[in-house]
Amino acid sequence: MDYSAYSDARRPMLSRIGSLDSRLRELLGDSHPDSGRVARILDTLDARFPSVRSVRDDRRTREVSGILTEIGMIPVPHPGDSDLVPSLAWERRRAGCVPLVFFWTHALNRLGDSTVPVFLPGHLAVSLGKDRLIEPMKMGIPRGRAFYDSAFQLRSRPFYAAFRPESGAVLASMLVQAGLLEWKDGRVENARSAFRTAVAICPGLPEAEGNLGLVSEEMGREGEAVEHLESAVQGDRLAVAAIGHLDRLRSKGKSQ
Repeated sequence: MDYSAYSDARRPMLSRIGSLDSRLRELLGDSHPDSGRVARILDTLDARFPSVRSVRDDRRTREVSGILTEIGMIPVPHPGDSDLVPSLAWERRRAGCVPLVFFWTHALNRLGDSTVPVFLPGHLAVSLGKDRLIEPMKMGIPRGRAFYDSAFQLRSRPFYAAFRPESGAVLASMLVQAGLLEWKDGRVENARSAFRTAVAICPGLPEAEGNLGLVSEEMGREGEAVEHLESAVQGDRLAVAAIGHLDRLRSKGKSQ
């Protein structure tokens, strides 16, 4: 499968997320994929909001947290594959950070906040302005830069330390998941396409760059592997798998 169409900015983000959600369900064994599920979920979420928007920031976050609690959504600290697919997370009422951030950003934007996701190592949070994030795994408690600097050792991870808002973060994260599932099933060309598209959407994302480097190495594309592994390490100096493979490829090149 060619995933490059997901990087087409002319397609609305919701359409791309809905289509990829359907593909992920298919990869996880769903015999009835439906790209319209995600839009219907957001309609259901919208129907729970009050007709008058809140004025205060803290009340808006409390409203979103309360709605997700009423729905019965449970944050899952160690998610399985299905917990990372928005429609499956909604149906099963258990979600990892990717679906939660998707729901949170939509809900806060619906209430009048301009919010986007922020990448952290293996994680997503929600931006609420400079150096202030909402933690979806804790039902929306606000946290500052100091907490994440400490928890994720961001001084050694320049890509993440920038706290850059990324409008395509949910889509890129889902593409990385698709790539890993494709690779697990032995479809390395599909996996490479998914990782490449994630990189096209969020250039320099270590999780995408590193996996693209590893799958490229498996395919015998060693030059391409070195390029992407170097990018992964540049963005995250704690990317152990990328560092190990990059050192080995460099040593191999010197010995030839």
